[in-house]
Order: sequence, then structure tokens, then C-alpha cells
Amino acid sequence: MEFHEHPDGRVSCPFDHHSADFAQRYAEILDEMRGVAALAWSECHGGYWIVTSHDLVRKLSLAPEAFTVYPGADRRA
Repeated sequence: MEFHEHPDGRVSCPFDHHSADFAQRYAEILDEMRGVAALAWSECHGGYWIVTSHDLVRKLSLAPEAFTVYPGADRRA
């Protein structure tokens, strides 16, 4: 998977959790993503954040100002 690091430090990738590739190789894909970034942005399906670290999932779930369903690539941990 190709990853792009933006000047603001944000990492993006073409991650698609509905793809046939993800269905067949989910463990490998998630391991690769964890090795690159604990937090990445995907433009697929209107855009969403992917969190791959347990510590960051916990941190975000306890921070109501960061944990939102509103769209936007400008929202970061």
C-alpha cells in the first residue's frame, strides 16, 4: 500500500476496508499500516481515519472532542 506523508505530518493511504484485497489480507495490511502510522487518513468512502494502535484507540475514545463522526481530514489526535 502506498502511504503519503503530508507537510502537516498527516499520513494518508488508499485503505478500503470493503475491498476484496482487505478481506483476503487484512492481517498483513493492518500490520503494514501499524508499522507506518498509528493514525492514517483514507479518502475512500468519503474519507475516514484509521487507528491501528490500541493506545491511540483508547486515548481517542476517552476524548470526546477528538472522537467524532463528522468528516474532515483536518481532525487529528
